[in-house]
Amino acid sequence: MALSVTGREIKKQIDDVLKLINDSNHDSMITDLGTKNAIMFCNIKKICELNQMSLILDATLQGYRRTEEMDEIKVSIVIDSPCCISHALEEISEEFSQLFDDLYGELPYCREYFLEDLKIKNTTHNLISIELVLGT
Repeated sequence: MALSVTGREIKKQIDDVLKLINDSNHDSMITDLGTKNAIMFCNIKKICELNQMSLILDATLQGYRRTEEMDEIKVSIVIDSPCCISHALEEISEEFSQLFDDLYGELPYCREYFLEDLKIKNTTHNLISIELVLGT
């Protein structure tokens, strides 16, 4: 039988992860598993697994159709199996390509983004929603 966890307890667990991240110096110009965002993602994913919660990842992405820059597309995925932030980013990129193809009838020429931060958008008793903060 699973233990019931309150929203306040989940919020405290997330705050503890954020404190751990803020107290560290894992910033790097090179994206790797030792970065602040990778550590945060991993720990938030563990909180979700331990508390049987869904993890939702949101981003706003943009691509090109030939040489024309198209409108931004909001992409949202439920994280089921990615083991790390790298695989989650691959999944959200694939979802964007599929949505773009559905809208415009062709695969996009994709913009390149840099993951600057992960922002907790929403937390409930059964899900945590994270927004990707991206730069170009």
